Amino acid sequence: SIFATPAKPSGQDGIVSVDGAAVYSQASFDSSVLEYLDKGKKVRITLKTYPGAGGLGVFYKIKLPNRKVGFIVDTEVEPQFKAN
Repeated sequence: SIFATPAKPSGQDGIVSVDGAAVYSQASFDSSVLEYLDKGKKVRITLKTYPGAGGLGVFYKIKLPNRKVGFIVDTEVEPQFKAN
């Protein structure tokens, strides 16, 4: 079935589009920052976006090299596939 859930969550590559892009611990500007990323860095993000807390911002879930998972705001990363 086309609706079968893949064993691993599908994702996509993204390129950080600003210098010092913040990776937050939650989909919220008020959450703690896990890391800052340099412009041009290739990252692994979700296909799905997540609405930010309080209706502020739209975030992708991002996998960091240290295996931590965080959230990056959609205006600071250029996704391989644009959400429709």
